[in-house]
Amino acid sequence: MVLQFGVAEFDEAFKSFYKSGSNLQVIKTLAPVFDGPAMLSDEGIMEIRGYYRTNPDRVHFTLKYIYEGAYWKLLGFSAKVGMG
Repeated sequence: MVLQFGVAEFDEAFKSFYKSGSNLQVIKTLAPVFDGPAMLSDEGIMEIRGYYRTNPDRVHFTLKYIYEGAYWKLLGFSAKVGMG
């Protein structure tokens, strides 16, 4: 299945990043902080959650993987800029 999105959908999805702009480049120099160990759902999807200690707002992320063949493959990625 191939999903396609228009400019309006991408604008909505990335609007929390716009105010941070190039300030997010600092992430390349930071180590992620994980909320806990990876979790495995009943459906076999592994989920990893964490954040980067950016200021003034943290960058939170969630990664989802599925095991196919002999490898874990990225199934989903979400990120948001927010407090806390």
